[in-house]
Amino acid sequence: MNTFEVKISTMKKHKLYCYFKAFTGFIKTFSKLLLILVVLSTKTTSSQYLSDSIFKEYVKIHSEELDALEYLYSKFEGKPSYAEIMNYYNKLSMHYIKNRDFETSLDFVYKSSNIENQVSDSVLIVRSWLMSSYAYNRIGNLDSAIVYAKKVNAYSKRNDEIALQRSALTSLASIANQNKHYNDAILMYKKAHELSRVSKNIKQYASDQYNLGLTYMYLGIYDSCMIWLDSAIYYANMFNRRDILLISYGTKSDCYHAIDSISAWKKWLMEANRLAIELGNDQFLAMGYSSLMSNSHKNGDHSKAIKYGSRADSLLKLLPFKALQLRLDSLLYLSYKYTGDYSKALERLENYYLERVKLLNEKQKSQINKLHVEFEVEKMDLNIRNLKLEISDNKKRNIINVFIIILLLLIVITLLVFRVLKNKYVGFLFQKEKKLNKVFLNGRSKLRFLKNIDNNNSVNQKKDENIIRERKQLLYNMLDLIENSKLYLDPLLNQDKIIRLLGTNKNYLHEAISMHASENFRTIINQYRINESKKYIENRIINGEKISLSLIYEQVGFNSSASFYRVFKTDTGLNPHQYIREFKKTLNP
Repeated sequence: MNTFEVKISTMKKHKLYCYFKAFTGFIKTFSKLLLILVVLSTKTTSSQYLSDSIFKEYVKIHSEELDALEYLYSKFEGKPSYAEIMNYYNKLSMHYIKNRDFETSLDFVYKSSNIENQVSDSVLIVRSWLMSSYAYNRIGNLDSAIVYAKKVNAYSKRNDEIALQRSALTSLASIANQNKHYNDAILMYKKAHELSRVSKNIKQYASDQYNLGLTYMYLGIYDSCMIWLDSAIYYANMFNRRDILLISYGTKSDCYHAIDSISAWKKWLMEANRLAIELGNDQFLAMGYSSLMSNSHKNGDHSKAIKYGSRADSLLKLLPFKALQLRLDSLLYLSYKYTGDYSKALERLENYYLERVKLLNEKQKSQINKLHVEFEVEKMDLNIRNLKLEISDNKKRNIINVFIIILLLLIVITLLVFRVLKNKYVGFLFQKEKKLNKVFLNGRSKLRFLKNIDNNNSVNQKKDENIIRERKQLLYNMLDLIENSKLYLDPLLNQDKIIRLLGTNKNYLHEAISMHASENFRTIINQYRINESKKYIENRIINGEKISLSLIYEQVGFNSSASFYRVFKTDTGLNPHQYIREFKKTLNP
């Protein structure tokens, strides 16, 4: 039991706790009534769409933010208003920015901008501007990004919106950094940090201080860089901001690299790569490999540089990041050139040139001609070298072709062996699921969800034996109720409904599940739903009926096909298509 739980337990023994609970209940009820009056009295369209607080509650219910967004949007009755649509687009845009899918984010920015004239709620419009600034900034369109950031900044100053002004200043500072106006960026980041202090928003300290540390590194003031980054890491750990922790580790490694502290650079870079793998952040992992490539190139180990660069390049193919791709192309061009692979060097040079021209803004177009001349000279030199290599390569081509044929045969054989092994593994997983299904079919479904009662943990040992038996019986009652009434088919099923039907309270049900169940409430419900979907699939196959996987999720209680596919794969190890195929094999051995 942690310190907070001990304090709560102590408070419950005191009469003041009862008075405190009654008072907080009154405050919550009064706040809800006040909110309803405000919404009814306002003339804007903000009452027509779901608020951020309601959205956050649905995020808690649904397993993923995107599922929650789709579910909320499906709950709009009739034809949604333009305000509802813009709010939905804004949230989707922010979701994809957080997941570093900037192109998709920009698509929703465009959609939001197209209906701006149809919306009268200034709050929604300004949020749309902010999303536009973020998206344009991330894809490198700095001219458009700065226009929207300045619009947001002007609005926030007029209306004294501190949080909004901080966001606008952060966006403007990021653009200033990309334009190498580092001193301007420092001033704006410090102002943004001051606004976080004024509003007492401590959760923003980590990102504010990281931004300052990064900019001081650009300026070459490495002592200040380290101080700000250490503080950012402190606050990131405090509030579990692993995203900030990741980029702080990476920037700290860059800072050590700049001062030639190679051992410290490798230590922090490995920490950053480890965390990037845990978070599934392929773009940041690509940055780590790019940094390793740069160091190998600097030390003259061009073969190793190509190895790291190829890893980074493969990751960026899945989720592009144009600025990093430019850096990678330039380094790969040099590495291939130094190793004598002039055809690949030319390919990378062409990629770099094309992407670099796309990112030039109006003020920089005067540089295009100079860049073009340099490109053509280098291209001619590489072509001459490449022709010499081709003449030499023709003599080796026949031998290489033989090796290629042998290699292709080996690949085909490997793929065939892999396919056979994969089919055997899928069959093994299917047989495992059939054994688990017998538990349900034999009326022993509860056994699947029960802990080994003989191995009670220390918390259970301290409980009264009567309480342990009562909680165990409560768990049995819950499982019987869910199974016999098939409550799991209700997509809106939650613990509150179970509590009402059982006539118990939240604490008792929580104790029953934590003490005796091997899974949490949501996992139990999902396993019943997956079992129902397997019976649905098997019955339709036996009866020779067509199976529509796009409709099954609605039949068994899921809110979306994406959630159904994900839970089915997690629970069985198979996707629905594999399960169907394996079941058909049992009918036609």
